[in-house]
Amino acid sequence: MKKRSIGLLISLSLCALSVGCHDTQSASNHRPVITGSWEYHRSPEQAGWQAILLEGAREYFDTLNSAAVVVVYQDRVLAAWGAYAEEYLTHSARKSFMSAMYGIFIEEGLIDPQKTMAELDIDDKPPLTEQERQARVIHLLMARSGVYHTAAAETESMHDYKPDQDAYLPGEHWCYNNWDFNALVTIFNQETGRDFFACLVERIADGLGMEDFGLDDTQYYYQSERSIHPAYHFQISARDAARFGLLFLQHGNWAGRQIVPAAWVEDSITSWSDSGEYIPGTQYGYMWWIFPPGYGEDEGWTNVSRFRMYAALGAYGQVIMVIPEAEVVFVHRVDSYNGKNVTLSEWMRLLEMILAARPAE
Repeated sequence: MKKRSIGLLISLSLCALSVGCHDTQSASNHRPVITGSWEYHRSPEQAGWQAILLEGAREYFDTLNSAAVVVVYQDRVLAAWGAYAEEYLTHSARKSFMSAMYGIFIEEGLIDPQKTMAELDIDDKPPLTEQERQARVIHLLMARSGVYHTAAAETESMHDYKPDQDAYLPGEHWCYNNWDFNALVTIFNQETGRDFFACLVERIADGLGMEDFGLDDTQYYYQSERSIHPAYHFQISARDAARFGLLFLQHGNWAGRQIVPAAWVEDSITSWSDSGEYIPGTQYGYMWWIFPPGYGEDEGWTNVSRFRMYAALGAYGQVIMVIPEAEVVFVHRVDSYNGKNVTLSEWMRLLEMILAARPAE
């Protein structure tokens, strides 16, 4: 598969070292054409779903700028629409992958989440204040560092959203902040002595049997005039992203092997903060977005609002949504390389239509 140029990738960014460590879908009432070790439901009816409603969701999908959707139900592929084997930039959905990697290496004793930036000798240019240097690793994972330094892959609106320097003590205030998320890759590489992307491939991609994702899909993005800490971009296909969502649905376990500690999965999707007006009505865990029950009631999304859901989200409509009570993983991808965009309201309406086809309780 031909990769996009790095220049094109950088021009679209919003938001390696290497140390060891185009399919299309069938109609929704036919077997999804998806390869690898995936199991699948042979038809919606066989899974207890309403085929006519699922087909209506697929028809709505066709009206959007969406590139691909994969729906997993009870560990099997229920629907696979669009170019689900094509790899697209994750944008900020990358951050939930970083959270998972921290869970693995904290469990193995290589990263101490209570260490401060001062203890780790993590700084920036211009330097952090003494107050900012008291931020702990766990604060970065929660987006509560109190470090309001400029950051790579940060839009002007993201920068303007930040409070003034030293406005809040570490741990005191939630702020969606790329400095926190980017500094985590510097800390990861420093503390483990390994490369984040190489470990991501080895521990997550290879562990889950991903079919498309590899080290050549990854790249660090530096903006030295803003920060010494790079963003960490990568491309991934919908079918591989669905494996990551299913890993969390299964409490970090894959085929009997505990890849991400179950306790870390639970902590990651715990609501540690309200997100205020950033995405109104949502909450935030360890680099995962939480949608509590009742979300979307005002929009008439009666099926969505029944559930507590959590998601890895990225710009332009990149979504890995996990809905434990419904036993569903919903992956939505958009081709931002070509300027496509799907709003939250659009993809959430699509999810509402999909959930309307669920088996009757």
